[in-house]
Amino acid sequence: PRDKGQVRRFTRDIVDSRRNFAGLFMPFAIVLIVVMFLPAIAVYANIVLLLFVIFMVVDAVILGRLVNRRVRERYPDTDPSQTGFRLGWYAFTRAMQMRMMRAPKPQVSPGDEV
Repeated sequence: PRDKGQVRRFTRDIVDSRRNFAGLFMPFAIVLIVVMFLPAIAVYANIVLLLFVIFMVVDAVILGRLVNRRVRERYPDTDPSQTGFRLGWYAFTRAMQMRMMRAPKPQVSPGDEV
């Protein structure tokens, strides 16, 4: 069960309470596809895409470290197999989705204290 457990719920709350750069990827990609058909702008669009991906990776690393640190603080007896890269990846994949498309639905608002 991918989304079950108190650790996963806490992770979802952390992701849902912050504004994530990765969540802008889908709208940005749609705009980028349209812009790619304009040769004068296509070169700049590729540079912007590369920068966007770099920012997404940095945001993912920061998010993964934040989630793992907060989970270890709140649930010190958590099985190590539930944290680390696996939990960071779960947080990143949730952050990549547009907020209205996330399942399970967000339980906290952006900016809420978790």
